[in-house]
Amino acid sequence: MEANRAPDFRFSSLIWPIYLPGVLCALCRTIELTVLPLLVLSDLEAGDTLLGTTLALDGLGGLCFSVPSGWITGKIGPRAAGACSMFLYGFLSLACCFAPTIWRLLPLRFACGASYGLFNIARQVWMASMVPNAKSGRSIALLGGVSRVAGIVGPPLGGLQARYMGTREALGTVAVGAVLSGIVVLLAQDASEEEEEEGDAGTPTTTAAGTGFVAIVHAHWRVLFSAGLFCIMLTVLRKGRDLLLALSAYDMGLERDQIGTVLGVAYLVDTCLFPVSGLLMDKVGRKANGILASCGMGLAFFLLPLGRTFGLLCLVAALGGAGNGVSSGLINTLGTDAAPAAYRSGFLGVFHVVTAIGEVLGPVLTGVISEQFDLVVAAMVFGCCGLSALWMACAVKETLVREGEEGGQTREEPVFLPLEEIAGTNLEEEAPGESGPVDSAVSDVPALVVGGGGIPAQEGSRLLGDSGGRGLPAGAR
Repeated sequence: MEANRAPDFRFSSLIWPIYLPGVLCALCRTIELTVLPLLVLSDLEAGDTLLGTTLALDGLGGLCFSVPSGWITGKIGPRAAGACSMFLYGFLSLACCFAPTIWRLLPLRFACGASYGLFNIARQVWMASMVPNAKSGRSIALLGGVSRVAGIVGPPLGGLQARYMGTREALGTVAVGAVLSGIVVLLAQDASEEEEEEGDAGTPTTTAAGTGFVAIVHAHWRVLFSAGLFCIMLTVLRKGRDLLLALSAYDMGLERDQIGTVLGVAYLVDTCLFPVSGLLMDKVGRKANGILASCGMGLAFFLLPLGRTFGLLCLVAALGGAGNGVSSGLINTLGTDAAPAAYRSGFLGVFHVVTAIGEVLGPVLTGVISEQFDLVVAAMVFGCCGLSALWMACAVKETLVREGEEGGQTREEPVFLPLEEIAGTNLEEEAPGESGPVDSAVSDVPALVVGGGGIPAQEGSRLLGDSGGRGLPAGAR
């Protein structure tokens, strides 16, 4: 992708379209974390299993609609997609307030997850079109930081609203916040729209709307496997950390306020380190963040069985929070870096499908292992997941492009295109290097594009003799 898309980029340009809606949305989501359990258990009189199902359907909706969300964002643009998603989220939240039974609530929460997933992808596409590669780490880490700050305020605010206003009324404030977020997005100036029209005019099918799921996976399977597998493991570590800390504190017999303090320490350290995460990503590299995060959280899991007092458990929580803090924004940054400009929204939709697997696996693995064995075994298993640092170091390509390096372009791995399929000509009929049907066939292809990179037809004709009829390396020479 292009590294220096906006040479005069300033972080302040993201306040209105990205950060302010992000704070409002994060506030709404964290208020729901407090209000929804009260609504399900008290008002609707459902059990713990249905409560877990309600929360899981939210993530499942985002997972199932990641690819359609990318297609919609490419069709109507990130601003329209982000605004529509928040308006829809507000309507669905308001409908949740009036759900008479749990069975009415469940499909609404699935739809809420889908609309929130659309908002996330639209926001990421918008940032990718505005922010240079050398500054994307800091900009995305800052988004994660302000969301974490909102996450600290949201749960207490939701609890106060539920106590003094009622659970359904508190959920109604989420609808108001979502609509306000949509209005802010709608009124924001989309500086990327003109650029997208200039750079991608004439290719509405593959550029604006994105390419198909299978085509994207086939073209970028190496990135989706290497970076995607690391992101899955990192998400598993994050989800396991939250649940295992709470279970360990409960198993020790700590009071409710002490359990809250343990989790508060983890989130406080996590929130304080998001500036460090952004600087590391943009100055040292994305791999440094991934390695530090995996090692920090993996070590915290190994030390968790030793934290048998309140003070020691707080120290372990702080270590886990530090590991998570230095990875603030890392997953979105890796996806943004790898996204080809020609079909950015489609690629990010597929990338979200891959990384969302960790959000499902983390809580499931924690619950199953803890129930079948014990918390010590669960901690050791998740500690071994910290070995994803080795995978990050050896298998994941560094995506940072420093300002002025490589002319603002990332290096693409050579991907051989079967010219027989593109030009419709049997390449073996001509000897390599000879002119004839091969040259004329290639000349009909103005540019071969793979992964956002292209190569002129004249250069392709010249390189054809070197490939021996096997194919043309995209982005070569």
